[in-house]
Amino acid sequence: SIEMAWTTAGYDTGKYPALSFFTAVPFGPSFGEYMAWKMFGGGDVLEEEIYNGHGIHKIDCLAIGPETSGWFKEEITDLEQLRGLKMRFFGLGARVMQKIGVSTQLLAGGDIFPALEKGVIDATEFSMPAMDIKYGFYQIAKNNYFPGWHQQVSVSHLLINMDKWNGLSDQNQALLEIGAGESTMYIYAETEYVNPYAMVEMGEKYGVITRRWTDDQIAVFEQAWRDVVAEDS
Repeated sequence: SIEMAWTTAGYDTGKYPALSFFTAVPFGPSFGEYMAWKMFGGGDVLEEEIYNGHGIHKIDCLAIGPETSGWFKEEITDLEQLRGLKMRFFGLGARVMQKIGVSTQLLAGGDIFPALEKGVIDATEFSMPAMDIKYGFYQIAKNNYFPGWHQQVSVSHLLINMDKWNGLSDQNQALLEIGAGESTMYIYAETEYVNPYAMVEMGEKYGVITRRWTDDQIAVFEQAWRDVVAEDS
C-alpha cells in the first residue's frame, strides 16, 4: 500500500516484542555506545533480519537524547501514588511501570492530549522537552519528571519496501544511507542543544515544575527493569 515509512521499532512490538530493544533500552547505553552496538556489535544485523523477513529494508535516520519520564498532575512523593494510575507509556519502560502498579497504554502523539483532557489517562510520557512543549501537556499536568531512565537515547528509522529498495541504483541507495546517517548525528546534536531552552521556557512561560525522581525512586525503577529482563531471559 505504501513504499516507505518513517517510524520506530518500538511500535512494531505487537509482532516482535524484541524490537523494543532497537528503539531504546531502560537504564541503557549512551548514544555512542548504543550506535556502536547497532552498527558494529551486531544490533543492526539482528534488526534487519526481522524486517528483511517481511520484505522491508531498514535505515536508521534519527536519534534523540534522553526524554522526560512523565507528566503528572500532582507531585509524586511516594511511588505508591503510581499504583493504579492510568498512564501512556512507551516500549520497555511500560513493562517497568506495570511492575510497580501503573496501568499503561500506548497512544500516538496526537491522541495523548485529548486522552489527558478527557481523563482516559491520568499521566503521560511522550518525548523530549522540545517536542513535548509542542503538544501542550503542561496545560493539564504541570509536574514534569526527570531523568528519562526509560529512554536514554531513542532511535527511529526509514522502512522501505524491499522491491523498491532493490530497484534503486547503487548511487541512490548510497545517497539515502549517507543522508540518513548524517540526519541521525545532526538531530541528536540538535536535540541536546534545544532541550534545556525548552525546559526553561516551560517553567517561565507555562508554570511547569521540573522535578527529579529521588535516588531511592530510581532504584525501584531499575530493580523493576532487572525483574523484567530476568523474566524474559
